[in-house]
Amino acid sequence: MLGNLPGKNPRSVGGATKLFQDILEFLRQHSSFLIEQKPLRSLWLPKFQLLDYFLWPFKAPFIFRPFDVISIHATYDFTLTIAPLVIWWAKQMKKQVVYHTFGGMLHKKIAKLPGPARSFVLNGLRKADTLFVETLEMLEWFRNQGFDNVEWMPNSRPAYPGVIRNIPYQRKFVFISRVTPNKGVDILVKAFSKLGTSYTLDIYGPLDRKYYSEQSFDDIPNIRYLGSLDSNNVRETLLQYNFLILPSFHTGEGYPGIIIESFSVGVPVIATNWRSIPELVTHEKNGLLVEPKSVESLVNAILSIDDNKYNQLRDGAIKRFNDFDAQKNFNKFIKAYTHKK
Repeated sequence: MLGNLPGKNPRSVGGATKLFQDILEFLRQHSSFLIEQKPLRSLWLPKFQLLDYFLWPFKAPFIFRPFDVISIHATYDFTLTIAPLVIWWAKQMKKQVVYHTFGGMLHKKIAKLPGPARSFVLNGLRKADTLFVETLEMLEWFRNQGFDNVEWMPNSRPAYPGVIRNIPYQRKFVFISRVTPNKGVDILVKAFSKLGTSYTLDIYGPLDRKYYSEQSFDDIPNIRYLGSLDSNNVRETLLQYNFLILPSFHTGEGYPGIIIESFSVGVPVIATNWRSIPELVTHEKNGLLVEPKSVESLVNAILSIDDNKYNQLRDGAIKRFNDFDAQKNFNKFIKAYTHKK
């Protein structure tokens, strides 16, 4: 299994590495495969991943030799550069290849490539025995390109093993993500400055220090920055709040894992009508959708919530999680590893 795990470097901590960690742990617990994991990159400075990536065509034939299945879990930057060569090596060595791409932007990136580069990437991905994509939009796009090896693999999380506590609506909101402008942090600050102190927001996540410090929110009485969370504590933390808020306009947004974790403990979501988020959050069913970068839209959504709406959205969040249960979705990997195209 080729993929990156969360590590000590803050840049290694994110939705893709967390999801890969969950997949790896699931397969080790629920399959009889003998699994070895190799990182796709070890250099975490900006742009330095290209140095790691361009070594792979040379390393691949030596690393792949003892294995039957090569399972690659990558973001679009690896897919658009080196992946076709790595897949080619694996198929030359008669290996089973399962390719899993994170995020919701790969198809848009491929469509913008010049003709020869686009053909290079598409022909490489066609050689995989199975291609897993994260969103339904991507699934349809690849099928329209004539792919017969593509399947849906949504971001998923294990079911919550504890009791989902039913707390009353207390106007308690939480943001859990990378603390950076394109996740909507500035929009949150402006919105909660307008709402007043009866509405509270706690912010968790690694800081983008180009824009924020631990003291950046000290002057806003109803906002607290509480540091980063260990991944094992995320759901227990969510259970202390009424709503998760994620007003993201991040260009690479697919299915944010934090939304799925929130659904798994019955916490509804306020998120933006952006990229593939509406495939997850259905307005007025399991959450509320607001316009990207709109303080007014976010404030109006929050003010619209009362006890009845909160309870309805909470029930909808619990039901929505069923489509993103890791037990159901990660079993697709086991099937893919044992069935050649």
